[in-house]
Amino acid sequence: MYSIKFMKPIVLRKSLDDMTEKQKEQALRLLHNTDLMVIDKGGLKIVPEKEAKDIRLCFYGSEAVCVYREMLGLPDVGIRSIDVNDIVQAVTDYDTLFDIMFFLRRVDVRSERFNKLSAMLAPKVILMNEYRMLRENVEFLQDNNWCDHPIVCCYDAEDDDGNVEHCKDVRKSLIDIGYDLLTGKKYAVEKD
Repeated sequence: MYSIKFMKPIVLRKSLDDMTEKQKEQALRLLHNTDLMVIDKGGLKIVPEKEAKDIRLCFYGSEAVCVYREMLGLPDVGIRSIDVNDIVQAVTDYDTLFDIMFFLRRVDVRSERFNKLSAMLAPKVILMNEYRMLRENVEFLQDNNWCDHPIVCCYDAEDDDGNVEHCKDVRKSLIDIGYDLLTGKKYAVEKD
């Protein structure tokens, strides 16, 4: 069984819907590295990223959101691995499989890159950026339209008259086949 394992959990934006507006706003600030969770003598506290430049012991990104949710007594929504075989078995046509494999490859490359940079003890700002990009790639895998700027596949198609037309197709993601990364299960997709 092949799976992509993450060194740190990944939190999707849609999994924050069980929070109040104020809590969700703070969670998004943590998710986007605007705020960090710092460990000091008094325990954990949330500070703006600008004030945490010299602090080595801190949580950022999805990991900070997991800690924040735990402090609030909310369930853990962090994704720690993606079962590739299960996803491949859930896909029914080749074109969709091609698109989803494209996203899975991007997630795998970002995960490996983050792991290597962590092992090299890269500066915190580089790790924070890589972790953010890894989360964004997982977001695209789950729902390619999550930020209203979907990734497209561009190609040239020739019609019967020999005219070439430039085409753009939005790549399919897991939401299109009814697969949820949070539960790791397929659900019924409503047809339009």
